Amino acid sequence: MNNKKLSHLPVIFVIALLTLSFILILLIDVWNLFGVRDLVIEYRDFPYFWFHWFLVPVEVLQWPMLGLCILTYAFIAGIAYRNGEKEVLSFWLLLGAGVILMLMEDAGDVRHIIRNDIEEITGESSYGYIGTIFELSYFAVLALIHCMPS
Repeated sequence: MNNKKLSHLPVIFVIALLTLSFILILLIDVWNLFGVRDLVIEYRDFPYFWFHWFLVPVEVLQWPMLGLCILTYAFIAGIAYRNGEKEVLSFWLLLGAGVILMLMEDAGDVRHIIRNDIEEITGESSYGYIGTIFELSYFAVLALIHCMPS
């Protein structure tokens, strides 16, 4: 298998996961196929969508996948450094820095802590205008790190 075919595997995997997830959520939560939604709600007290995306498997796989990305980016950056490719090196270092920030945010719930502080300071719900503007700004900064020219 050549490298061009291998580079498409992560994209194909993600598209397949999202498609399967959409189909399962549609069948279970929307159409209640074979009464599965009733069983899930009886057992877990919340719909399959919540279970699938926020508990298992997506939430469980998120940290190891982010860690694997960080290690992969560091490895590629090391190869670029060894070969003297400064532009490639800076690209992978910036991408790795963004993923490290994503892992720190997810593991430490930094965004939730700051949003709760905003709620206490302003008296507004953490999902109100100020909290929403903060979250939008927070993720915009993460996206900008990923989009910075190398």
